[in-house]
Amino acid sequence: MAYPTSTLLKYLKLSIKAVSELRRFLNSITKKLKARRGDNNNNRARKLQRYYE
Repeated sequence: MAYPTSTLLKYLKLSIKAVSELRRFLNSITKKLKARRGDNNNNRARKLQRYYE
């Protein structure tokens, strides 16, 4: 099964893009869950960030 390299690269780019989109989506979900739960570490990090700005 010899594919031309151009189509192979196109599929590779598409899959990489899809994976990054999925990761961003999952990150947003976990951030929302952490915010709803009131994660202590998250709050501490936010306070430190505010302090150093």
